[in-house]
Amino acid sequence: MSNANSNNSNSTDTAPSDRPVRVYADGIYDLFHFGHARSLEQAKKSFPNTYLLVGCCNDETTHKFKGKTVMTEDERYESLRHCKWVDEVIPDAPWVVTQEFLDKHQIDFVAHDSLPYADASGAGKDVYEFVKAAGKFKETKRTDGISTSDIIMRIVKDYNQYVMRNLDRGYSRKDLGVSYVKEKRLRVNMKLKKLQEKVKQQQERVGEKVFALLCHSIKAFCTFPFPFPVFVFLDASWRAFDLSYGIQTRLLLVLKNGRLMSFGATFMLLLLILRR
Repeated sequence: MSNANSNNSNSTDTAPSDRPVRVYADGIYDLFHFGHARSLEQAKKSFPNTYLLVGCCNDETTHKFKGKTVMTEDERYESLRHCKWVDEVIPDAPWVVTQEFLDKHQIDFVAHDSLPYADASGAGKDVYEFVKAAGKFKETKRTDGISTSDIIMRIVKDYNQYVMRNLDRGYSRKDLGVSYVKEKRLRVNMKLKKLQEKVKQQQERVGEKVFALLCHSIKAFCTFPFPFPVFVFLDASWRAFDLSYGIQTRLLLVLKNGRLMSFGATFMLLLLILRR
């Protein structure tokens, strides 16, 4: 971190003052998201007057050194062009920045987060090692909680739901790479899930009605002015309606906070909940 700060302070001293500072940021930018946009915003705001160039690696280079992407290179280039912080997009960007590349595009500084990125091409330990050593590196901060890998993980986690959503929207199983048997199984599972949700909603509606009736009956009973202590026993067989503990707790609160003690007589309440 201290090295990064040192690079930042030195770079400010060497920044040109008679023209926009040409700052370069690069990446894959697959499934372009607000984390990407925030990093580019930081790069754009590195200096009061900045011209931001953004390099994006093509599919061949990316698939070779990092892996398969969701979006094609043209889709990734176009996504960057629609980011308001970007002044110019450089397609087919190199995996490792060289002096020749900096000279060709008249780049003053390179912006990226300070973590060392292993050079999968074998040219070095860090793809930004050269610009860091030359004092031309501007550190940006990553945005926690969002990344292309995180987005892909969410899709993989809920894969079946997304497959069913697209099947319902008109995509064929062949479009989605799903077998005939898997498609039928997914459709059956989704119908069962919808049926379970309907049954649960019906149970909740019935349970609320039972709860309201129970409260009304108990409060009416408790308001009668008995001249002697009364023991109230509730057999919670209404649990057959699959009511939640929340309803049981509310019932107990009604008994405690209702008119139970308003007549000055001593009442004792015994509430036994028989779990099934």
